[in-house]
Amino acid sequence: MSEVTTEPAQSSTSTTEQVKERVDERTQQLQEKASQAKVRTRERLREQIDRRSRETGEQMTSTASALRQTSEQLHGDQREPQARVLNAAIAGLLYLRGKRRVEEAGSPVPEQTVETVKEDVQWAKHPTTSAKT
Repeated sequence: MSEVTTEPAQSSTSTTEQVKERVDERTQQLQEKASQAKVRTRERLREQIDRRSRETGEQMTSTASALRQTSEQLHGDQREPQARVLNAAIAGLLYLRGKRRVEEAGSPVPEQTVETVKEDVQWAKHPTTSAKT
């Protein structure tokens, strides 16, 4: 009789250990996936930032060149006050344009993905509870 009661206890312990091992494995897999997603996201963001920076730089160079030519012509025509006003306006426009570009770029981190991965890891650590509660 004692063997019969001992066997289920061992089976229960064995099952518990198996579940714990599976949870640990799944947690490790999720952490690896999260790490890989983080690396991929950073790479994509770097590429996107580089591309946008290049495009913005090209546009600003073109705009600055055109405005500089106009300013030089005003200087050549002895219209210094107008040239100074134009230079001030150029500086203001370039500032506003740059500021808008930075705002348009938005957050470099996709918040929803970060939160989802955090929830998955929390669930893997504690599968009986929700990470949101």
